[in-house]
Amino acid sequence: MNAEAIEVNRQEIERNSIKIDQAFSQISANSDAITANALDIADLQEGLAAVAAMPDMYLNPNEKWATTGAVSAVGSEVGFGATLALRGSDSWSIGASVGMGGDEATGRIQFRYAGE
Repeated sequence: MNAEAIEVNRQEIERNSIKIDQAFSQISANSDAITANALDIADLQEGLAAVAAMPDMYLNPNEKWATTGAVSAVGSEVGFGATLALRGSDSWSIGASVGMGGDEATGRIQFRYAGE
């Protein structure tokens, strides 16, 4: 009877050992996923800082061109941006904007038409 109880305990220990190994494997996979998410969040903060720093295109009625700069902060990230606006005619203008936050960069082109 004692030998049977020892064998049952041995089998239970073996099963528990397998479950512990599986748990450690899942913990490792979760740790990797958390690390990847943290890096993705940092990239998003950098990108948001870049976008937030891009100034709008604006020209006063008598201006042929204008340039604008901006600085932004999103979380712990700082972004820098600049816009150049050019007047093509009394009705048309075009602008180009760039933004940089961390190692993320973004840009946009803007068009404006105004009729009388």
